[in-house]
Amino acid sequence: MSQNKHPARRKRRRRRSGGRGGRGEDGYIPDILYHGTTEGRAQRYRRAGYVHAGHSKRVFLSDEESEAWRVAHRFKQSPQVLYVDAGRARRTGLSIRRVREGLYVASQIPTRHVLN
Repeated sequence: MSQNKHPARRKRRRRRSGGRGGRGEDGYIPDILYHGTTEGRAQRYRRAGYVHAGHSKRVFLSDEESEAWRVAHRFKQSPQVLYVDAGRARRTGLSIRRVREGLYVASQIPTRHVLN
């Protein structure tokens, strides 16, 4: 069979994931991003000194607070949303990239960039 069996499907998949590059057309990342978590995890992050990834190996951030609250409520513990100063984090060299519209990822975020 040919490798190009379903080229339209591959294009569709690429489009859904934000295309190549992952940062969007203009590379814009908002100054404030939100991370949905639980109170217990937030305390562990503060003790560790950084927000670290769980099983996914990436910290997911949203540009909408309501979306972060929705994520936080998926957990069975007390929900909490962390406000991340992404502008300051990027100026200090932290890599944050856009995955798709409204969703961003980082490998970890030092708690000095968490505003609450």
